[in-house]
Amino acid sequence: MTEEAAEIEEPAEILKKCFRNQNELYYGHVKRDENKENGWIRHGLGKLISTKGDEQNPKGRVILSHYEGWFENDEITGNGQYTFQDGSVFTGQFVKSIPNGSGKMIWPDGAL
Repeated sequence: MTEEAAEIEEPAEILKKCFRNQNELYYGHVKRDENKENGWIRHGLGKLISTKGDEQNPKGRVILSHYEGWFENDEITGNGQYTFQDGSVFTGQFVKSIPNGSGKMIWPDGAL
């Protein structure tokens, strides 16, 4: 093996995992990142549900938004569909969690 070949990094292992914290639930592809507290970051295809409230409240938790699509290095980046609390849905491109480029927004009343 040449010295140059020894320096080539192995591809990151991509797995499916489920994460939950106080305000989010994520299920999807992840990869290792030793800089993160739990050692994993969202990377690849996944689903993210954002909530508020707590189980002690009689009304329970409220879903604020739902995203299904691509993540890159723990950021919503790539093609996906984001559903807002009011029922609006954006389907298209995202860069660092912001709709970017081509896409389609459907408002709660069905207007485009």
